[in-house]
Amino acid sequence: MASRLRRMEKPELSESEKDELLRKLQKLEKKQKAEILRLQKELDRVNRTWEMKVTILQQTLHALKDESFLRTSLQRQAARLQQAAVVYAVRT
Repeated sequence: MASRLRRMEKPELSESEKDELLRKLQKLEKKQKAEILRLQKELDRVNRTWEMKVTILQQTLHALKDESFLRTSLQRQAARLQQAAVVYAVRT
């Protein structure tokens, strides 16, 4: 077990190496934050686009339902008018 602990120990770094490593990590962190921000903006844009598309589809579906209802109503009305009979009153 002692040999295992020795293998896990990290080599000591000098102050200049630590500073250089810290700068690299800070630079990497800055790049990653910028990438996260860019991706969040893109995600927001894509979400807005899809919300707009869904809204348009809902409006279109509603318009189609309205049109279907009107057509059905007009067809029924036309069928009723065609079957209407004229009744003459006979005077005696």
